[in-house]
Amino acid sequence: MYWSWAQDYYSFVLSPFHDIITGHNEAFWRNLRLTDTLAEGGKEVGVSNLTTLHLKRIQYLENHIKKMNLGSYITGDKCSYADIFIFTCVRTVQETGGFDILRQACGGDPFKDCPNILKICNTVGEIPKVIETVGSKFKDCPI
Repeated sequence: MYWSWAQDYYSFVLSPFHDIITGHNEAFWRNLRLTDTLAEGGKEVGVSNLTTLHLKRIQYLENHIKKMNLGSYITGDKCSYADIFIFTCVRTVQETGGFDILRQACGGDPFKDCPNILKICNTVGEIPKVIETVGSKFKDCPI
């Protein structure tokens, strides 16, 4: 379930934002995606629609984590691949340059009402191997 959430979030929120961030306005590239973010009114409408979808998707996960009273990680006491994928999605939005567009659309903090998601991401981010592997990649990468 958690892997599916992360895959869904990446496919329907983050990936379509890439088209807006990189300026891929050619219908050919957008048609390779499951949805065409810009088809219904251009960039402003696309950003608005994706921001709404972002908020709905993260609220679903946040509510589920709270309801299940999950601990340090999404699947128990050990970090799973789902934790890493969720961490990657969240940090991409929080730190990469291109996703400033979503940060601005969310008043500066796209995860402000998600303490449970952030708790898990912060726990993943404290793993020595994650620290060593990630370094400053999110801050250095454009998207």
